[in-house]
Amino acid sequence: MASDSRLNYHNEKVDDLTGEKFQEIVAVADCIRKTFVIPPFNIGIQFIGIGYFPDNGHKYPLSYFIPRLSEGIIGDDTIVIKFQKIYSNLKKLTQKENTGQYVNGIICGYENLVPYIATFNTFIDNFNVNPYEIGAYVESQKCDDTRPSERDSAVKYLNEKIAAISQIRPQDVGGPIEVLEINPDGTNSFLQENDNLFDGNLEQLIYKWNNDIASINGQILNPPVRQKLNL
Repeated sequence: MASDSRLNYHNEKVDDLTGEKFQEIVAVADCIRKTFVIPPFNIGIQFIGIGYFPDNGHKYPLSYFIPRLSEGIIGDDTIVIKFQKIYSNLKKLTQKENTGQYVNGIICGYENLVPYIATFNTFIDNFNVNPYEIGAYVESQKCDDTRPSERDSAVKYLNEKIAAISQIRPQDVGGPIEVLEINPDGTNSFLQENDNLFDGNLEQLIYKWNNDIASINGQILNPPVRQKLNL
């Protein structure tokens, strides 16, 4: 599993002529994790994009909520049931058809040496899980590339692919690339990590942008970038 570490700060607006919603991105920072291990299980989860969600009067990044995703799971659950319960816990954090409070991404893990991958999108309440062929890819960007199946070549491909996308969409893809390996023997490890992650709440993040932007590898976009919502 591989992801970039770019976070953007945006205002959601509506086009006066078309009525379509869009994001006006005003700042970015390379400080956020989008790929995680869900403890205590050897299950990985990756989010396409990232958001801040409310809890006790503040808004927090998804890293804050990761321990809650295993609530209700027992060891005897099949991998499919585990994935379903994780998705149910995600839905508790989000709101269907709310563009500011949804998540989408993938979940992966093994059962009896067979890899399983689930795709989810809480905006439209979509969830699918299937056994997956080793060497296959699930990507946020559809492409016709020939993808390598050998481990080191696959890591190189993922780095090059994300770097290429960041050249096209620097307003929401960029920064250090993290690569998480989930193994069938129950182990996992980050092969690449961003060493400058920020897990504070939204108020603390905005303070950093306004007062110590270098500490989060951030920058203000001038002019702001307008981007259509991709749900």
